[in-house]
Amino acid sequence: MTLILLEVFNPFYMFQVFTIAVWIAERYYYYCIAIVLMSTFGVATSVIQTKKNQESLRATVEAYATVELWGGRRVDSRALCPGDVLVLPPHGCTMLCDAALLTGSAIVNESMLTGESVPVTKTALQLIDKEFNLKEHSSSVLFCGTKVIQTRYYSNEPVKAVVLRTGYNTSKGELVRSILYPVPADFKFDRDSYKFIFI
Repeated sequence: MTLILLEVFNPFYMFQVFTIAVWIAERYYYYCIAIVLMSTFGVATSVIQTKKNQESLRATVEAYATVELWGGRRVDSRALCPGDVLVLPPHGCTMLCDAALLTGSAIVNESMLTGESVPVTKTALQLIDKEFNLKEHSSSVLFCGTKVIQTRYYSNEPVKAVVLRTGYNTSKGELVRSILYPVPADFKFDRDSYKFIFI
């Protein structure tokens, strides 16, 4: 319903209401009906397309799979919580949460988030004597939505990562949220359009 209202109160359609009133006053009923039909079709197609795009974006964040936790237990990725320790398979996987590497290293394709076409190498967190900072330690963080191409372990220990963030709190979730709910922009064209209609 909100999408329909946002579309209908667009300056273009408000101007169409004015033109319909003019054509009715001039007794051009067929032209008036044509404008109503075209405007209704335009609003309907725009709302349907916007709804599909929003659902598609939500589906990318809500993707899920079965993951292995440290200790051998397998769980649905939707049940992950910050602090859970994942075991990353050697052949790679798609990250469904933000996680910090604890052991081993990983080659990661981050093009989905950064646009960078060259895979990057992520290494395990070293012992740190200060509070963990996501930006400062990004060379050890596997971000949600990125593709882990390959993992390497040392001393026969599997590659482990601790879950930092899940769902819409991840880097990918923040990106999708900024697309779905952008900061309202105040366009001069829109302001001038409303002034024109009301004058």
